[in-house]
Amino acid sequence: MAVAFYLGIDCGASRQTIDSITSHFRGLQLQLPEIGGVEYEVSAGTSGGHCCVAVMPVGMGYGLPGYCRPELMAHEGAIKEALYRHLSLVGGFRRAIFCADPCDCIFDSLEEFMDIDYPGMIYADAEFPTQPTQQKVNSFSRGYSIVLPHDDRVA
Repeated sequence: MAVAFYLGIDCGASRQTIDSITSHFRGLQLQLPEIGGVEYEVSAGTSGGHCCVAVMPVGMGYGLPGYCRPELMAHEGAIKEALYRHLSLVGGFRRAIFCADPCDCIFDSLEEFMDIDYPGMIYADAEFPTQPTQQKVNSFSRGYSIVLPHDDRVA
């Protein structure tokens, strides 16, 4: 079974947001001293009237058909941080998360359309005014919050 790691961005139903997010990430490259350049592929798909923009480090995952770069997995944290930094420069999206197959995760069911309690989830404060109760949350960027990892959980 193939598993891809990438940034999934819930753009809601706004065509303008989809276009803005897609163009913001198109052509992005990251240089890691240990392995060189990391290229990204940007695509969009819909589920239940919402769009998920996927920003995929090319070849990052397990069992991927075609081009695969297993060395990227050792740099997952640096890749995630770079993508989150770039995401912090744009707005208009509902939620975003970097993990294994995030678009499947955030669009799996109707309940998932409103779920924001995953560690690492970034969400729009205006869209989700109630914070998750069992996790600690920090500010991410203007108008957005991020759920902290489980080891920072509220007791």
